[in-house]
Amino acid sequence: MPEQVPDDRPDPSAERAHLLAGVAVWSMDLRTGRLRTNAATRALLGWSDARDTSSHDELMQAVHPEDRPAALACLQALLETGTEFDVEHRVVRADGSSGHVRAVGCAEQDEDGRVVAVHGVSTDITELRSAARALELEQERSRGVLGSMTEGYLLMRDSVIVEANSAVCEMTGFSEAELVGSGPPYPYWPAEDAARLGAARDAMVRSGKGVGEFTAVRKDGARRRLAVTARVLATPTGPTLWLVLLRDVTAERERERSLTEQAAADPLTGVHNSRTFRQDLHDAVLVCAGAPLSLALIDVDHFKAVNDRFGHPAGDEVLITVVTRLVAATSGAGTLARVGGEEFALLMPGLTAEQGHRVVQRALVALSATPIGRVGTVTASAGVAELLDGMTDDALYRLADALMYEAKHRGRNQVR
Repeated sequence: MPEQVPDDRPDPSAERAHLLAGVAVWSMDLRTGRLRTNAATRALLGWSDARDTSSHDELMQAVHPEDRPAALACLQALLETGTEFDVEHRVVRADGSSGHVRAVGCAEQDEDGRVVAVHGVSTDITELRSAARALELEQERSRGVLGSMTEGYLLMRDSVIVEANSAVCEMTGFSEAELVGSGPPYPYWPAEDAARLGAARDAMVRSGKGVGEFTAVRKDGARRRLAVTARVLATPTGPTLWLVLLRDVTAERERERSLTEQAAADPLTGVHNSRTFRQDLHDAVLVCAGAPLSLALIDVDHFKAVNDRFGHPAGDEVLITVVTRLVAATSGAGTLARVGGEEFALLMPGLTAEQGHRVVQRALVALSATPIGRVGTVTASAGVAELLDGMTDDALYRLADALMYEAKHRGRNQVR
């Protein structure tokens, strides 16, 4: 009876199952150099389906040239030590196209412990790697967009910063490493304002969104005014994710403050103008709550003659000097305003008419003590009135105005 030779042909059913599952199985007989592959391996490499056997060299040729040294090193380690390998590498298919595979392999040893065969399984991970690369590109694009934003961007998870773009770092002076991982109070919160900012943050958490402004302290100690817009991104079932946008509005607020001050000031002398003074007077009457409040109206004597004789530029110089001297003489006693061409008002909260009278008298003495250029000595007349119960701001103004005219009628350069 003839000797039975083992049939090493692959089971067609197993081949079909491997092909359907995409399981690329291969075996390399080191004694003969023969490489046996299944249909899935041949499909992976783009080899003819009739080519069920090949050689080790042909398999290595299918590995991308740039990845071939690493693949050979893994195979050599397996042959020398029996170490199983698990490696990712690219392959070049028969049609020239490329793909990514993950290959795992183990050794078969004979009775003497020599490696006589290598068996491996390769998995096509081309789509996985393409998806991973697409994700990397998307992340790079997102980082590029965030990095180019002039607005500060923060992503917070349960109030802890997990992402910060370069604009936030520039605004606050803190590095990304210093910001990421921090929670309230955040490094840029002023210590003295942390409680109020914490309450505002809690209100945003409850509503799921919020807008506002706050003063931030940079790492170098400088203060900046930041506008904040915050919104919840995640659902309540998972971690609370917050998108926070910050915008430096310091320059805008400074411009607004400057414009407000310009609108409130007399352009020639720099003190409050008439409109601002009348609002200040109205507010002072409302809040004095029974405390003394006095008002002085001061008018430069013979100012029309100064303009007629020396010209308007000289008149302007006189007005500027008058304001400088009156402000210096009344510093701390009240607020000076220009309410007419050569008429000024001094609002003195906390002072009685008698106290205000003494303040203004000293101011008039200081005004006339030193001549003003070629114009010479300049004097002024003033009236001081005190707010009485039931008196309105208009009534107080009229009373001070009447007293000022009385001082002029009595000879000028005096206070009534």
